[in-house]
Amino acid sequence: MGPSRGAYNFNNYDSRLIMRPNKDTKKTVEFRQAAGSLDGRWVSTYAKICVGIGRFAEVAAEGRMWRLIYDCHCADVGKAEYDVLDLLLDLGLTEEAEIVQYRLEMDSHVAETLRVFSSKTVSYGMD
Repeated sequence: MGPSRGAYNFNNYDSRLIMRPNKDTKKTVEFRQAAGSLDGRWVSTYAKICVGIGRFAEVAAEGRMWRLIYDCHCADVGKAEYDVLDLLLDLGLTEEAEIVQYRLEMDSHVAETLRVFSSKTVSYGMD
């Protein structure tokens, strides 16, 4: 069995690769945490969250970045209440936070409700 694969892959940003760039080296971070989904709005939202995380990391001031990391750490060790909704709001992803909150309230994060395929659009009741 090969090495385990984490939810995120930053291997393409290994300092050895950065020091000796190669045309075949992808300049990507891989997000591997999403479950499969047939819900187009959720797939789109998840993609926006991934892009939003990358964009925040690219443009945020160093102090703001470290504050966010500290808030996540404090929540992880039980010293603060800071959840995924707080994180999304701090990343500036308000619309995505609303969709995530709705999915959490509807337990859609556990198992999607199967729907009959139709040409009608699906509404989360937030329109």
